Amino acid sequence: ASGRPRPTSQGARSSASRRVSWPSRGRKITIKVTASLGNFPRDAAFLRDFRPDAPPPAWSEEFDAWSAEMLARRDVDTLVDYRRKAPGVRYAHPTVDHFVPLFVALGASLDTSEAAKTVIEGYFLGLSKRSVQFEAPRT
Repeated sequence: ASGRPRPTSQGARSSASRRVSWPSRGRKITIKVTASLGNFPRDAAFLRDFRPDAPPPAWSEEFDAWSAEMLARRDVDTLVDYRRKAPGVRYAHPTVDHFVPLFVALGASLDTSEAAKTVIEGYFLGLSKRSVQFEAPRT
């Protein structure tokens, strides 16, 4: 072990439910968070085809579709409980480190009426490339 602290899902609910006080005077704020809806498994045992354009396995498609739907519905409670509720999570995200950062950006966007907007979709090596953008509240 490297001794580096590893992310956990314990802070996910508080991150996703925390609202941000946005500064006024029309200043634009950008929060960039790197999260992945498709996590490359450490041992890659769940992938069979390593071509860049490989068709996604069912679990990858199911997790991507579920995530997109929950984000569109802004269902924070279900998203935070993804380890128990998301299909294919055992394969798509065997660890929390690539999905949990999503909750920081989601929490910062909760005071808006806008749902997450998908800006990139598709698959690479059979894993989801979905990238979403959250709008900040208008001041």
